[in-house]
Amino acid sequence: MIPQNLLGTALSIIGKQTFQYVRFLGRQTNSIGNDVATYAVPIPMMGNVQEVPRELFQHYGLLFDKDYKIFYVSEEINVVQRGSSGDHFIFGNETYQVLSDTDWYFINGWAGIIGVRIPGGCPC
Repeated sequence: MIPQNLLGTALSIIGKQTFQYVRFLGRQTNSIGNDVATYAVPIPMMGNVQEVPRELFQHYGLLFDKDYKIFYVSEEINVVQRGSSGDHFIFGNETYQVLSDTDWYFINGWAGIIGVRIPGGCPC
């Protein structure tokens, strides 16, 4: 049996961090006919943020010239999919595009989300 709220227990030990969550809403056509991603207003979120260990880059298919973080959250997050831009996190004045997740949300109420830093910030 998997213990309930395992992330909540871990955060009580290692501490929580605050960052912002920006949900992808969809695409809208702009005045010149281009589809543009639209996002919700950023909201505060609590969780934990950690570096992705470099020894895991090859395992996950990550590029060594990018900055990746893992966001541990107790929320359901949208990852990048075909036809979707995925959600964003804003942490330490940097914006991270959600790439993939280790989704324990429906089993235990949490997810570990890999995000890649967007140079120049959020297009939100």
